[in-house]
Amino acid sequence: MSFGVARVHREWPDSEYWLYVPMETVVVSRIAGRGTEVVAKTMIEEFDKLFADDPALSLFTDMSEMSDYSTKARALLTAWMKKNMPRARTVHIHVRSKLVAMGVSVANLALRSGMKMHSNSASFEEAVRDEMVRLRHPR
Repeated sequence: MSFGVARVHREWPDSEYWLYVPMETVVVSRIAGRGTEVVAKTMIEEFDKLFADDPALSLFTDMSEMSDYSTKARALLTAWMKKNMPRARTVHIHVRSKLVAMGVSVANLALRSGMKMHSNSASFEEAVRDEMVRLRHPR
């Protein structure tokens, strides 16, 4: 599924980050490589900008190409989620790495947040499509 042109694209020696907004209030971010502190800070900075414009966002993060992530990155993202989760309509995470999945699961339990994890791209992309349809055609 194409999410259009990336609004943000950053590259580092061991990581890459993209941010897409395929529809107003629907945010898709993608990380490849290592989830480092600088990647986490970039995500948080971009999410904060978007939440300043719209207090209710649907967040989708594709971590399927992320090999691992640092303790510092995990702590930063968990703290940010704890503070901002009530403002998110929904949060979906796509993971493949068992290490990344374990970290996301631990954060989900700690936050009692109800983040939805996807282990394959088809279900993740379907969740994005379903959210966009739901927002276009509210009941």
